[in-house]
Amino acid sequence: YKFKLNSLAESASLLKTIQFHVETFEPFGCTARIMLLIKELSALEELRKLRSEIKQRYQIENIAELRYENDSTCFGFFANTLRKPRRIKPEKSEISHGFFCKEMEYCHEEIQECLLTALFHQKNLSDLLGKKISSEYGIRHLPNLGYSDMQYLLMIGFGFDRLYSFWERITFLLSNYQLTKISPLRLSFSNYIKEIKEKILKGKQITFDPKSPHLNWVLNFYNTNYSDIIKYRHKSVHFQMSETNDWQGVLTSKFSNNTSACISNEVELQKLKLEFEGLGNLLLEHFNFCKKGFIEALKLIDELE
Repeated sequence: YKFKLNSLAESASLLKTIQFHVETFEPFGCTARIMLLIKELSALEELRKLRSEIKQRYQIENIAELRYENDSTCFGFFANTLRKPRRIKPEKSEISHGFFCKEMEYCHEEIQECLLTALFHQKNLSDLLGKKISSEYGIRHLPNLGYSDMQYLLMIGFGFDRLYSFWERITFLLSNYQLTKISPLRLSFSNYIKEIKEKILKGKQITFDPKSPHLNWVLNFYNTNYSDIIKYRHKSVHFQMSETNDWQGVLTSKFSNNTSACISNEVELQKLKLEFEGLGNLLLEHFNFCKKGFIEALKLIDELE
């Protein structure tokens, strides 16, 4: 049996009874009653509406929701490109399997989930300069991260991690055509792009057209934008302290500790405030880079004979 619960969630009553006639299972002819507590459903429905509004406001669509050339679906675009007869074959024929397409779709959708939650909390962030006290020792700011701040930073951190995962899958896709000598354990987007750049610089032959606008987009993204997220992701995973004892671990720790250390330094707090509040927009920007990168990678492969 299937029930549409959206209409129930709008009711003021917390308890609803669904009554239906049993015609399939024994005992025949009896009446079954199901009691549903819908207080939780109401909260989930309200959250769904808010996230839907955010999705529409920022025009957020993951790669599975887009339409591609000739109005094809994501898998249609993916399969038509990778299953086209070519002289240059992929190293692994399984690369065109629907499961790998789903892998990329779900990876991008997980970034979207992190992004929507982060943007939901972004409007309720604490003002790192909002509270201050004056004393004989001067002005002291009292930044204090709350629940929305913690959720915001948590989702940003998870989102950056999934961005890294997405570009690793782009690497796996491209390296099936432009083969590499990098061992599987060391293969990463950074190492792979560095290898291609070095070959082009030295005039060595590569499988892809060195002058391809699609390859140029990938290389330019790596040169210009990729490090924006990697610097956060790397320090979050591997933890580092700089020579100035600047905390560079998980984002919640980074901003909590560094703002506490700068309570008398308004200039540094202002820098942290701008960085803190801008992370949601950075995640959104890179979410969109993933969409563009997915298309450019497949078009790059489609140039092969």
